[in-house]
Amino acid sequence: MGFQQLLEYRVNFVWSTIGTVISTIILYLFWVAILGSNPQMRMSGFALGNYYLFITLIGAITFSNFRPVSDDIWEGDLAVDLLRPYNYFLKMFLLELPYKITRMLLGLVLIFFISRFTFLQIPLANLILASVAVLFAIGTRAFMAYSIAGLAFWFKRVHGFDALIFSFGRLFSGELIPLQFLPPALITFSLYLPFRYLAYFPVSIIMDEPNTTELVIGMLSVTLWLALMFIINRLIWKKGLSQFEATGR
Repeated sequence: MGFQQLLEYRVNFVWSTIGTVISTIILYLFWVAILGSNPQMRMSGFALGNYYLFITLIGAITFSNFRPVSDDIWEGDLAVDLLRPYNYFLKMFLLELPYKITRMLLGLVLIFFISRFTFLQIPLANLILASVAVLFAIGTRAFMAYSIAGLAFWFKRVHGFDALIFSFGRLFSGELIPLQFLPPALITFSLYLPFRYLAYFPVSIIMDEPNTTELVIGMLSVTLWLALMFIINRLIWKKGLSQFEATGR
């Protein structure tokens, strides 16, 4: 069903895919032109152009859309799902899988053809740890999105909350600029936020950046953030469902 929804509007799917490819190539060339030629501006031998390709790929994989969930609450359609014999969050997560899979495949193709990067360059242990970090990041981001969507139990529009949190978070996730280029105070501040572990941390593992201590701290941090976001999501939804009336708009 998720794949059918993704392909229902084929022109939109094709144009969004083309747009993703073009924007990724442009930003890759930007980083290469600005920093890629400087041997000091590299991460463990990998050019920062590769860094941007990986950060874009992981950002697309971990992305979760809060809008369908908040719309279900606001329009009253959530009542239908609550009466059905399945987990609502699992349904919404699975419906997003086609988007994640297509973007992942597209990203891998771009990484190979643009930078000639091969995953054989990544040590097996790093690849496994990065995969685990990405899975935890997917869960953390999903629970954050569902928590924001849960605010629709009290607010008519929750888009502003998402824009505030994730526009702010893009700076500390490494998507706008690699974190090592931020002022030291902001780098330290990012250690206490979840955004660092949604994108930058998995990429740093792929590029063999963190030492053993940093790796252990990072894995513990992303695990704790996953647990915390799960608890926050449960509290918001438990409170919201207790007063939910399926009247819709």
